[in-house]
Amino acid sequence: MRIPSLTNVVTHIQNPNKRLGVLIEEIPSDIGRSIQGYKRGGIIEGAEKLRKEVMAAAVWLFGIPIFKTIGDKLFELLFKVPMKKIDFSNSKDGNDAIGDTLRYIFYGENPKGLDVSELKPRYIKKFKKFKPQNIEEMAKKISTGKKITSVVAVAINCILMGIAIPKFNQYLTRKKVRKQKLDNYSPKFDTMKEFSLNTKKNKGKDLAFTGFFGTICNDIRKYGLAYTIGYNTENNNTFRLVSTDIPMIMGRTAVSRNPYDAFENFFMDVSAMYFYNFCSPQVQKGLRKLSGIKLFNKDNAGVIPDIQPEVSDYISSLSEDNLKNAFQRLKQGNNANISDLFSEDVVKIIHNKGTYGKAGKINRFVKNSDIEEIDKNVVNYLNYVKAKLKDNTAVSDSIKDITKKIKRTNAGFLALGLLASIAGLSYIIPKVTFAITKMMTGSSSFPGVTEYGKKDNKKVKNT
Repeated sequence: MRIPSLTNVVTHIQNPNKRLGVLIEEIPSDIGRSIQGYKRGGIIEGAEKLRKEVMAAAVWLFGIPIFKTIGDKLFELLFKVPMKKIDFSNSKDGNDAIGDTLRYIFYGENPKGLDVSELKPRYIKKFKKFKPQNIEEMAKKISTGKKITSVVAVAINCILMGIAIPKFNQYLTRKKVRKQKLDNYSPKFDTMKEFSLNTKKNKGKDLAFTGFFGTICNDIRKYGLAYTIGYNTENNNTFRLVSTDIPMIMGRTAVSRNPYDAFENFFMDVSAMYFYNFCSPQVQKGLRKLSGIKLFNKDNAGVIPDIQPEVSDYISSLSEDNLKNAFQRLKQGNNANISDLFSEDVVKIIHNKGTYGKAGKINRFVKNSDIEEIDKNVVNYLNYVKAKLKDNTAVSDSIKDITKKIKRTNAGFLALGLLASIAGLSYIIPKVTFAITKMMTGSSSFPGVTEYGKKDNKKVKNT
C-alpha cells in the first residue's frame, strides 16, 4: 500500500472540488455537538443532534453533485447534447470550454492542441450522430441546461436540508418521547410567552428573526444569478455548501418547534457557516502574515508564500539552468510575469498543476483570474526562495530544501486552521448557544422537548 506524500495530502485537502477538507472538520464537529447536546438534554437531545448532523452532512456534502449529475444525464437523454463531461464556461471570463469541446466532438477541430484525454471515443460516438447545424446554438442550449440543472440541484438540496430532514428528525424525537411515556409534549409558538413567565428565573423574552441575506458577488452583477449558480455549482465546493446553508438555515428556523429551538438552530447554523467555510483560510492567512515579521523572519525573506505544493515541487525539480535563468530574469516585487521566467511548456504545466489538472483540457473551464492568482503566487514563491538562497551554492539543491520547509510550514498552518475550525464547530458554538439559551430562559433544558405554556410549569423530563 502506497503511503500518500505530504504534497498529495495537502493538495487533496486544498482542492476546491474535493470534500476531504470539509470531512476533516465535519466528523469531529458532529461528534462534539452531539456530546454537548447529550450533556445538556440527555439521550433525547444527543440522539437528535447526532441524527441532524449526520443526515444533514450527507446531503450537504454529496447532495448537489448527485442531483447535478442526474440532471445532466436527463438533459443529455432528452436533448441529445453532451453535458456531463463539459464544464460550465464563459469565454469572456476564461477559456471557451463548451465551444472548443463541441468543435472537437463534431468536427475534430483542436487548433490549440488542448488535452482531450477525458473525452473517450465512446462518449464522442454517443453524440456525434446528433451533429448540429450551428455549434453556437448547441453551446447556448448546453449553457442553459447547466443553469437549469444547477438551480434545481441547489433547490432540492435546500428543501431536504431546510425542511425535510428537520421535520423527519423532529418526528423521530416525538416518537422517542412517546415511547418513554413523557406526557404533555406539545410545544407551540403561541405559548412561549406563558412558558417564559413560568420559568424559575423568569428570564424569557420574545424572540423575532428578521432573516439572513448574503452579499451580492461580482459575477451576479456581471452575468446574472443563473450564471453564478451554474458556474460555481460545478467548480466551487465552498459555493455548493454556502448556497445550501442560507435557505437551510431559514427552513430549519421556520420549522422549529418553538422560538428557543428556532434561536438555537439559527445561531448555531449561522456560526457554523463561518467556521466551515472561512475560519481555516483566515487562520492560515493570519499565520502567514505573522511569519513575515522580523521575530520569525531574520533573513528578511518575507512571508511564507501561499504556493500549491504540486506547483512548488515541480518548479524545484527543474534543471539548474532553467532555475538560474528564472532568477536572473526575476524582478523584485509581485509584478513579474512567469511567462518571462519560464518556457511556454513549463508555464502550461504550472497552470495545469495549479488548477488541479483542469488548465489545458479542452472540456474544462478555468477563469483568467485563477491563472493570474497562480502566477502571482509563483512569483512570490520565487522571490522568497531568492531571498533564502546562499551564495556559491547550486540553485537546484537549495531550492529543494527551501521548498520542503515551505511545504511543512504551510501544512502546519493548514492543520492549525482546521483545528481552529473544529474547535469552533464542536465545542465553542454549542457552548455559547446553550449559554445564551439559558440566559434567555433561565433553564438548562433542551428546548426541543421542554413543556411550554402549562400553568403548573411541568417540563418534559430529559433522560
